[in-house]
Amino acid sequence: MIHRSFALADAGRRAEIADLFVAGGVQSIEGETARGQEEIRALFAARDKAGRKSVHAVTTMTVDVSSGSEIRARSVVLLYLLSDADPMTPNALTSVDDLLVRDGDVWRLLNRVTSVLSGRGLTVLA
Repeated sequence: MIHRSFALADAGRRAEIADLFVAGGVQSIEGETARGQEEIRALFAARDKAGRKSVHAVTTMTVDVSSGSEIRARSVVLLYLLSDADPMTPNALTSVDDLLVRDGDVWRLLNRVTSVLSGRGLTVLA
């Protein structure tokens, strides 16, 4: 689920990330918050229109299974913009905190908070 969301971003299909959330899910990126799948879809669709090519390297993931219906995960993500002047240097180092819940037979995101730890003049993530 977590890796799939970043794979969608890297494939230029960011709007589809909304489908990985429960209906009332929340996505926060550096103070910009979208609530519900439609707001999340709109948030990422705007990023799709920018036409950037990216690679998200997901590292240092910790997972806590607190119950059979809830998982908390924290990841550190390096964002590379392949369309940038220096594509070999990360544009951002972020912390991503996810809360996943059981939705029938599948796991979905309930809440994702993305915080920039360090960045090179980056104003829009993903």
